[in-house]
Amino acid sequence: MIFNEGHPLLYKFIQDLALTFDGNKWGHNGPYMVSRVVSRVTRKTWLKFHRLAAYSILSGGLEQD
Repeated sequence: MIFNEGHPLLYKFIQDLALTFDGNKWGHNGPYMVSRVVSRVTRKTWLKFHRLAAYSILSGGLEQD
């Protein structure tokens, strides 16, 4: 993910990590954190999300899922 400096979503990620960090659960502070924050934010109108096609990086190159 790439964001401009000061993007409001970055602050939401940092806030969630500060409140819910758990080093004992795999993914809790990474993929699941992103899912938690995005699911809360998408209910609001100040950010718009566009889902891009999923890609997998394999030893043979880049393949679209």
